[in-house]
Amino acid sequence: YTVSHFTNGSFAIYAPSTDIILVESPGYWPYFFTSAQNHHTINLTKDVSNVYYNYSISQNLQMLYQNITFQLNNGTAIPNYFANSSVGSLYWQMLFDHITSAQLIRYFYGLAQNYTSGTFMVNGVYYSITGSPKVTVYSTPDSIKAYVNATYTNMSSVSGLSTIDVYVYGTQNTPGSIQYNFNVTYHNSSLAVSSSNVPLISSYKYVKISPLSSNTMVKLKLSPVQKPIVSNNSYTLYWKNMVSDNYVLNDNASNAYYVVPLNQTVYLNASTAYFNPVTNSNDYAQANFTWSINGTTEYSYNVSYKFYDQVNKVSVRVVSPSGGVAYSNFTVIGLSNSTVPAVKFSASLNGRTISSTKNYYVSNNTYLISLSVPQSASVSYSFYGSSLKADSYNVFLMYSWHFPGQTFIGQNVSYAFQHPSIAPGYLNQYAYANITTEVGNVTHVIFHVYVNDTTPPSATFFMMYNGTYIKNPIAGKSIVLSANNTTDPYYPFSDLKFQWKIEYVNGTVAQPSSTTYTNMTALNMSYAIIQFNTVNSMIISLNVTNPSGISGYYNKTVSMVVQSPRLVVKSIYSPKAAYQGSSSKVYVNVSNLGTINAYDVNVTLYVNGKVVGSTTVSEIKAGSYYNATVTWVPPTSGKISLYATAEVGNEPSAFVTAGALTQTVSVNPPAYRTPLIVVSVIVVLVVIVYVYYRIRSGGGKTTQKAVQPKTELPKQQQKKK
Repeated sequence: YTVSHFTNGSFAIYAPSTDIILVESPGYWPYFFTSAQNHHTINLTKDVSNVYYNYSISQNLQMLYQNITFQLNNGTAIPNYFANSSVGSLYWQMLFDHITSAQLIRYFYGLAQNYTSGTFMVNGVYYSITGSPKVTVYSTPDSIKAYVNATYTNMSSVSGLSTIDVYVYGTQNTPGSIQYNFNVTYHNSSLAVSSSNVPLISSYKYVKISPLSSNTMVKLKLSPVQKPIVSNNSYTLYWKNMVSDNYVLNDNASNAYYVVPLNQTVYLNASTAYFNPVTNSNDYAQANFTWSINGTTEYSYNVSYKFYDQVNKVSVRVVSPSGGVAYSNFTVIGLSNSTVPAVKFSASLNGRTISSTKNYYVSNNTYLISLSVPQSASVSYSFYGSSLKADSYNVFLMYSWHFPGQTFIGQNVSYAFQHPSIAPGYLNQYAYANITTEVGNVTHVIFHVYVNDTTPPSATFFMMYNGTYIKNPIAGKSIVLSANNTTDPYYPFSDLKFQWKIEYVNGTVAQPSSTTYTNMTALNMSYAIIQFNTVNSMIISLNVTNPSGISGYYNKTVSMVVQSPRLVVKSIYSPKAAYQGSSSKVYVNVSNLGTINAYDVNVTLYVNGKVVGSTTVSEIKAGSYYNATVTWVPPTSGKISLYATAEVGNEPSAFVTAGALTQTVSVNPPAYRTPLIVVSVIVVLVVIVYVYYRIRSGGGKTTQKAVQPKTELPKQQQKKK
C-alpha cells in the first residue's frame, strides 16, 4: 500500500478502479472505498478505543493488584509495536502483519512490568511483581479485547497512606483514538484525595483520573475526610420571568428563608451553597445530593419543584467526593401572584413635604397620585415605607420610575419637570412607577403632576432721547426708558406688570427731587419718562412680574452725559490780606466741563448761606476756565468758609450744587485797632520822659514846663474822629 498525506484544497488520486482507498484522520474511523467511486462524499466519524489501568492497594499497603483491560475496535491499530502500526485500521494491520494469537499474548504480557518504580508508588515506595502475569486475549479480524492481571508486593514496609504516584499515558491517535483510563482503589474510608496535579473524576476510595492528552506522572495527596460545608442561605433559585435574585428573606445561615412564586416551577441549585474543605474546592459536580421537599425526593445538585404550599420545609443530604456527609435545612415561602404590597409615597423639596392625594383602583392594581411641583426644581420622590410581608419577613420590592425623558431604578429618586403646565402642550403631565415584588407581582402608580411656573420674564430695557437710542442718560434732559423688548416664554407682553426704580449706586432707593430725578410718567408702566437732575451715576432698576407671580429683574448703572455747560468751581484764592469790614477781592477759578459754551455766568460767594459777593462772566467756553474777580466785605475775622457757586440760567440746582466749592480763608481784625495801640504807646513814653527829667533836674525852685511832643493820629483815624 501507499500512504499519501492530504493537506488542503483538492487532492487527486490516480489508481486502478479495483484498488481500495482508505481515508483516515486522527481520532476518526477510517473510511474505505474503491477508486471507481469518483466524486464520492466521505463522512468520517469519531472513534474511541479504551484501555483501562486499574490499581488496587491492599488495606495493609503491602500488596498491589494491577488489572489492564484493552478494548480495541477496527478504527484503532495497535500502537508502536507491529510493523504496520500506521496502516490506519486494526483489520489491515492484523492482515498485513499476519498477527497471531501468540504474538498478541506476547505483546500484552510485556505490559506488566517487573517493578513499578517508574509507574506506581505509595509514600515513595515502589512494588515488585510476585509472579508471572496472567494474560487473556479475545480477538476477531477487526477487534481485540485483552486482560492483563499482575500482583506486586512493596519493596519496603509502608505505614500510613499519604501519597500515591501513578504514571498515566496520554490519548494516542492511530488514527482512531486510544483513550487511557487510570483508576486507583485504596481501602481506608477515613482518607480522601485532597490534592492532585491533574483533574479527577472521583477522589474517595476509588480514585478515577480524567483521561489526559499527554503522558504524565500523577501525584495524589491524601488527607483525613471532613464533611462538606453547606450554607443554608446560599442556594441559587430560578424561575421563569424572575425579577431579581433577592429571594433570600433572611440572612441567617442556620434558619434560612426563601420566597418563591406559588404554582410555578422553581429550580433549586446547591452548587453555590457547597464547599469541600478536603480538596479546598467547590467540586459539587462530583458530590451526591439528595433532596427532600414535602415528601418528594430528588437527586442532583440542581433540581426543580413546583410549590403549592405557603410554607415548605426543604432538607438536603450531601456526600462529597471525599466521602464527607453533611445535611442542610431551610424553609421556602410560597407567595401568590395576587398578593400586593402596601404602598407609601412621599414627595419633598428641600426637606419640606409636598402634599399629594392618592386613590387606589383594585381592578387593575393601580394608584393615581396627584401633586403640584415647581418648575425646574429637583423634587425627591420616595416609596419609603412600602412593604410586602411573607411569614413576618419583608419581601424584596423593585421600584422603577418613568419620568418624561428619564427612567430610574430605586426606592428614592429625584426629578425636575422642565415645562410648566401653562405651557402649550404641557397642561397634563404624567409620570409612572411600577412596584414589582420578588415573585413578579406588579403594582402600577400613575402620577398626575401640575407644574407651577417658576421661569421669570426676561426683563430688559433701552433708553431714548429725541427718538435716538442712547447708552447713558443726558443730565437735565427728559429721556424715555422702554421695556418693550422684555419677553416671557409663557405669557404675552400685555399680561406682564412693570415697576421702575431709581437707586443710588449703593443700592438705596432714590426719591424724586430737584437733586435726583423727576418722573414725567408713572413708574408702573412698560415705559417711563425720566429727567435726571444730577450728574452723579445712578442705578435704573426694572422689575417685571408675570401672572404666576414670578419676577424678573434688570438693573443697569448709568453715568450721566452732560449736553450743556457744566460749571465747576475749582479754587478760591485771595491775593491780599482781608480785613473784617473792609472791601476785599478774591479770585474764583471756574471750569466749564460741559459740551457747550456758558454765557452770562453768575459767580456768587456765600458765608453761612448769605451772599457776600458776586460777579457775572460773559462767557466761559466748553473745556476752558476763567478766573473771576469777586469783591466782598468779610463780615467777621478769623477762619471763614467761603462757598462759591457758578451757574447759568435754567440750570438744575443739582448741577450748581455739584459744581460748588467750599474753601476756608483767613480774615484779619478791622484796620482801626492798630493806630489806637500806637497812640497809647506814645503817651506812656512821654510820661516816662517827664518823670525822668524831674529826677535829673533835682526838683529846683524854678520849674520849666516841659514841652510835650506833638502827636498826630493817622489820617484814616482822623477821618473817623
